[in-house]
Amino acid sequence: MLQKTSEPIELELLQRIGNTLKTRRQALRLSQIDLADKAQIHRTYIGNIEHGTRNITVSILVRLARALDIPFTEIADLVDHIDTHSNKKSKETDSATK
Repeated sequence: MLQKTSEPIELELLQRIGNTLKTRRQALRLSQIDLADKAQIHRTYIGNIEHGTRNITVSILVRLARALDIPFTEIADLVDHIDTHSNKKSKETDSATK
């Protein structure tokens, strides 16, 4: 599970990744068990990823992307979106405090 020191941006990213993977899994009509078997990952780990409560490695993301037949770059694009959103928010906060 995530450590309590995780930054809000990390939590948001993990939730977006989890939602993306879950949506794709459901579109393919796969159960968590089916996906776990295809990606060679334990089913409970899949559930934790989908709920955004598991910090995952790149190698796990690659296995999941392959099992779900999606390009890894689709997942990586989520990072760019979060970074952009975070930078905007920081700049707005900085401007408001001046």
